Amino acid sequence: MANQNTIKTIQFDGGVLCFDFVNTLRSRKVEKVHNYLATYADFLILCRRVQILPESTLDQLDQYSAQNPEAAEAALEAIVAVRENLYRLFSAIAAGTIPTAAVVATFNQNLSGALAGVFLTWQGPDYALQQEVYENELEGPLKIILYSAYQTLVHEDRKRIKECAECGWLFLDKTKNGKRLWCNPVDCGSTTKSRRYYHRQKQKEE
Repeated sequence: MANQNTIKTIQFDGGVLCFDFVNTLRSRKVEKVHNYLATYADFLILCRRVQILPESTLDQLDQYSAQNPEAAEAALEAIVAVRENLYRLFSAIAAGTIPTAAVVATFNQNLSGALAGVFLTWQGPDYALQQEVYENELEGPLKIILYSAYQTLVHEDRKRIKECAECGWLFLDKTKNGKRLWCNPVDCGSTTKSRRYYHRQKQKEE
């Protein structure tokens, strides 16, 4: 987990786009959670950092959102709702449990809309699946994030989908032995180990 307090500086430790999006809260293990996506402009900063769309498209969305603040606010509300649905879905998978029917139904509805914009393209001998984002579509980047979630569900080993024991961030465990416990072993790993050491010392003193 990154300790920085802005969307411009947090580390992306999720391993896949959809997890980096879900991890836009400082920690899910504390009572007062800091939200890195406080404004629609913050969401666009995230999109730029992960290069989710061409800069020209993001510039256009930036301009349109500034001219239509109410629409941008509504879009942000929808964006955060998708983020929390993805967290509930993948958190359950990481815990080895079954997500609730409501979580699955919401995800399916969101995914259906996202996949409706997928199309096939050819460039010479190569082909690719691309996502269509329309002009002034403030929630457009969500389509690509949801497609990332779809690819993660289809192509990744579910045992590699994990939730950080320290901060609650989601991550894809790409280590050879598959025994990674933290999103960031340096930050969260060190915090956990320091706390364990402190409690051991306290027990010795008692």
